[in-house]
Amino acid sequence: MGSRNTSVLCLALFLAFSSCIHGLDITSALSKYPEFTKFSKYLTETKLVDQINGQKAVTVLALSDDALASLDGKPQDYIKAVLANHVVTNYYDEKLLVAAVGSHEKLATLSSSGIFVNLINDGEVAFAPAEKEQYESKLVRTVDTQPESLSILEVHQPIFAPSAVANAVAATVSSEGKKVQEAAAGISGGCRVEMGLFGGVVIALVSLFASL
Repeated sequence: MGSRNTSVLCLALFLAFSSCIHGLDITSALSKYPEFTKFSKYLTETKLVDQINGQKAVTVLALSDDALASLDGKPQDYIKAVLANHVVTNYYDEKLLVAAVGSHEKLATLSSSGIFVNLINDGEVAFAPAEKEQYESKLVRTVDTQPESLSILEVHQPIFAPSAVANAVAATVSSEGKKVQEAAAGISGGCRVEMGLFGGVVIALVSLFASL
């Protein structure tokens, strides 16, 4: 009986250890490449990193710090909407991408819209949002791979999905509008308090002079 319990314990430890070994860690994978420091930072700030690490297999279309310049100063919802389309929820290396071109297969991403991949010019691999097939984001190189689980590919510019970006902008405007309303209510309330105090002082002074 003791031997059996020991075997079960060893198996459980082995499975847990294996899970740790094979678990995805996109932050760690990107940390080896300083040119993706801002990209990694954005993934963390938007919490996309948690969704990536929760995948069994994933392809990340990484953007260098220079390529992210167009997102500088944008609201977090906007950045998240753009980068969600850079996370394909399956494993694709360059060979598998070319195969996807032949089948005109839509690649599922963390964005609801997804993307397409195609060959342009002289056989360059390029990506486009599914709702607007303009292949403007070109593959630069393979950065890193963990066969069948993680593929990091560099692309030269963001993939903008119009509807996702529009929804993000609307959410930001709505959020800012609520903040303005709350601020206005606070100012109004403050004015009422100050006027109340002022009125009390006036009444007190009138009563004082009347008693003289």
